[in-house]
Amino acid sequence: MSDSQIKVLPGRGNRLARSGAFVSALGRQLWHDRLLFLIAGLALLTAHALKPVVGIRPDMELVQGFLGQTALYCVLMLAIWMAVELFRHARRDPTGSPLRSLGATLSRFSSRDGRIHVFASTLAVFTIFASGFSILKSAIAVLKPFAFDRLFSEADRWLHFGYLPHDVLMPAFGSPYAILAMNVAYNVWFAVLVSYFLICGVLTGRFALLRRQYMIAFMVVWFVGGFLIATGLSSAGPAFYALVGEGDNYAGLMAHLKAASEVVPVWAINVQDTLWDGYSGERYGSAGISAMPSMHVATAVLFALAASSISKRFAIVMWVYAAIIQIGSVVLAWHYAVDGYAGALISVAAWKLAGKMARQETPAR
Repeated sequence: MSDSQIKVLPGRGNRLARSGAFVSALGRQLWHDRLLFLIAGLALLTAHALKPVVGIRPDMELVQGFLGQTALYCVLMLAIWMAVELFRHARRDPTGSPLRSLGATLSRFSSRDGRIHVFASTLAVFTIFASGFSILKSAIAVLKPFAFDRLFSEADRWLHFGYLPHDVLMPAFGSPYAILAMNVAYNVWFAVLVSYFLICGVLTGRFALLRRQYMIAFMVVWFVGGFLIATGLSSAGPAFYALVGEGDNYAGLMAHLKAASEVVPVWAINVQDTLWDGYSGERYGSAGISAMPSMHVATAVLFALAASSISKRFAIVMWVYAAIIQIGSVVLAWHYAVDGYAGALISVAAWKLAGKMARQETPAR
């Protein structure tokens, strides 16, 4: 054996040892998250069990759109973070190498408390769950045709003293620019959802329990609320009220939104048209129309509940945001007000249940 070979072997051995340690640590994290994988797997198995019954394929347009937007958002956030860090390093040490310092910072951050393993496990859980839910969402109207729109509309009127909620909200939120603001807030919801996913991917140490609670609650809310309850109480929502043959209770609201769209962009209208085309078979794409419960409101409340475990100021911001989503869901004709109220109650119940389940497990490290 030559001297050069003798020098190379120890390096290879170190690399193999590091690789083995990485795989071992990842395996421990995956095992620690076995309950999360069980819930995600249940959603996926349920979806595939229903495929022969409902004939629904995975909504690849929805999946691809979600993954594409998520990847774009992740790249954008990483680029912003890198730019900020490069600027900080350059100011702190003008003669040093900012890129080398950035690399060291990134390495320390990802390796601390096994964050890279936690992120990999988080990504795997949500990928499995999203794959199943893309089928379940489109199966709702097939399993249970829309039957409760009139009931929920009348419940709205009864709860709000004889008025439909959008009529009450229009004086304050009916101007074109107020509608635009509601629509922007509604669209930002997706960015917040992805942000929470990224945060979950790096929560370790004293926040490990919060990560676990949020992930359990998220999947329970979406599987139980977004599929089981949504199927049992299948409804289309105000935007589709006339299209499902229930009358013209919301004709004035839809006309108002279309008039506003002549002044400012109202993206909700185009999305609603796309969803109905997918549902009616006029185009292949997302057919996941479902009003009860409001998953936008349910998830926004979940954001706020998680924020309440981090800081009071963060909690206030997220509770205000949840209220805006509730108002926007009504003004933009996505939901009856009772859809949002139900979504909020489901989230609170899921959060408490998830807390009990999360505390039953000991930390991975």
